[in-house]
Amino acid sequence: MWALLCAAGVATRVWATAAGLEGWDGADFALALREYDLAKQQPHFPGYPVYVALARAARATVARDDVAALALPGALAAGVGAVAAHALGGIGAALLVILAPGLWLLGGKALSDGTALGLLLVVFALARARPGASGLAAGLLLGVRLAYLPALAGWLWLVRARWRRALGGLALGAALWLAPLATIVGPVELARIGLHFTSGHFERWGGAVGYGSLGARAAAHGWSLGTWHLGMGLSPARLVASVALIVAIGLALRRRDPRSRAALACAAPYALWALLAQNPDRPRHMAPLAAAVAVAAGPTIVPALVAASAMAVVALPLVREQRKAKSPDAALARFVAARYPLRTRVYGWEEVRLFAVYGPRIEARRAYSLDEITPGDGVVLFTSSLRDKRRDRHCFEPVATFRGSAAVFHPHESLTLFRYCGLR
Repeated sequence: MWALLCAAGVATRVWATAAGLEGWDGADFALALREYDLAKQQPHFPGYPVYVALARAARATVARDDVAALALPGALAAGVGAVAAHALGGIGAALLVILAPGLWLLGGKALSDGTALGLLLVVFALARARPGASGLAAGLLLGVRLAYLPALAGWLWLVRARWRRALGGLALGAALWLAPLATIVGPVELARIGLHFTSGHFERWGGAVGYGSLGARAAAHGWSLGTWHLGMGLSPARLVASVALIVAIGLALRRRDPRSRAALACAAPYALWALLAQNPDRPRHMAPLAAAVAVAAGPTIVPALVAASAMAVVALPLVREQRKAKSPDAALARFVAARYPLRTRVYGWEEVRLFAVYGPRIEARRAYSLDEITPGDGVVLFTSSLRDKRRDRHCFEPVATFRGSAAVFHPHESLTLFRYCGLR
């Protein structure tokens, strides 16, 4: 059974391998495969050294390109994660983790989230029986995605009876990547980069609670968890998934199933962290909570299987789109590089980072609004990501629009490129 689940987890994610990069983080990881440099945000702090090492190993052996190399660790981790989900919540939990739309998509993206989620499931599956190995996996997890650290609060509760062994494993796992990273970057420089990045994340551009009301943040995270990850909604398949999932969790809690209660309790600290400190427009931040819901629903087998089947119906067209279609931001960068190869300047937001990969000769600048645009001798372009546009003061014309499904590419499901022709 475990071999079949592992194979299913890997196969579904390999089939879902993305057609291109997405967003700032995707570009950072692709650049890190060529030159690992935290000062250049290749990748950004904390460096994701375990993930980058795995992706580099894939690039040197079996991966055909950077995207495949960055996606392969997530595919392999999905196989191990499916087995861990089975240990945590039975066959229902394993199938829900494999077939939940968002988790399926994440396992094929060129991002660290799929790898981190698989490791996180392993951490919890081993917590009580093998706390030392669980701690080692937790330490390595932090070298894949440090933002999952709050998810370990529930783990500490599970290993409390053998906490010395668990924390020893955690220290060893963290040292395996932190010591080489400090050696490569330098401890002082690493601390400086870390402080600079942290201040930005919690003060200027990150997802801290000061950006948007708690209600708006909760609504955005709720959409990410329910609609994006778990395939819930009002279409026929989504409605079946919604009802079956609610019934499965309700029955499990009514029966006081310890696996369901533990999964939801252990997810609470991460839920609070996501609400207060994670970007609400990034659905992937809800992946640990989606996995917790899958584990909580898993012990009630029949409704869990119904939910998993409905999720598969929802997920299949989305996976096909991810496999075949470039993300709108990557498509925009490729378009500009092909059509305007020389003397071109582009203003945008997160998508400008992709020019470092797809159009390195293009001058790409990050900007908030049209008022920051400086006319040049060559072609000046900007994207619809610019905010606070005082359109009446500026002359511009649309060039092209790039679209994709919000259930696949959110928050970059639509981007329009404009040519700037100066002030009116």
